[in-house]
Amino acid sequence: MNYNQTPWDFDEAMQIEGYKIKYENLREIGQGAPLIGDLLINGKQMPGYGFGGPLIYQNFNLYIPAYLKESSFGWCFKLGIVDLKDLSIRIFGEMNHVLHLDKIENDRIYYFISWDKVKYNYYEGVIK
Repeated sequence: MNYNQTPWDFDEAMQIEGYKIKYENLREIGQGAPLIGDLLINGKQMPGYGFGGPLIYQNFNLYIPAYLKESSFGWCFKLGIVDLKDLSIRIFGEMNHVLHLDKIENDRIYYFISWDKVKYNYYEGVIK
């Protein structure tokens, strides 16, 4: 993974441990907003959400920004966890307009919630 990736510029296709990961139909949510698209794993589209980037991989799990339409918040991202073994998806955390995943360290997933990388936070207790 290239660590210079952003929610506006990330790898659209990759191979991870024999799994073909691909984004299709990438588009901006709004002017200047992060990109989202369909997520395909070995050609199968993951249903229910749009997905952004960049993603982080660890132990057969993809940690990825999942796009949701929330009636009270408009739109938002939450942390999506895709299990590559059974292709299940779990959604976790609070709503953010930007979810720029940075790294996994000490069983925490660190991320930025601002385009300028000023606001930083982490998820704890979600690593499988």
